[in-house]
Amino acid sequence: MWPGGKKSKGEADMLGIIGHLLGTVVRAFFKIVLAALICAAIGVGVALLLVHAYVTPWQWPPSTLTTIALVAVGLLSAFVGGAIVLMIEAVRVLLGAAGTAIGDVAAPIKAVEHDLGKR
Repeated sequence: MWPGGKKSKGEADMLGIIGHLLGTVVRAFFKIVLAALICAAIGVGVALLLVHAYVTPWQWPPSTLTTIALVAVGLLSAFVGGAIVLMIEAVRVLLGAAGTAIGDVAAPIKAVEHDLGKR
């Protein structure tokens, strides 16, 4: 900070960038966790229905082997759901950054075209 408590332009830009990054990370984290939970619940539910349909002497609670299989299916489903949302968010951020870069590159070119058009 400069004397007098005023922030320089660079500091304000940096704080804006850090705020944007933190907001993006928090939003992506909660989307990933929510997708992982939903996919885990769906995976375990489908696996439990398949066990119920194909195991002749149905029992509740399920056997230890069935429980281990359900936990494995739930973990794999959660991982896949989280990874898919992570990739979607990464592509979304990448496309946003590319759009910003294109705008930053195109602005001087448009200014030169405008100046040349006046002559």
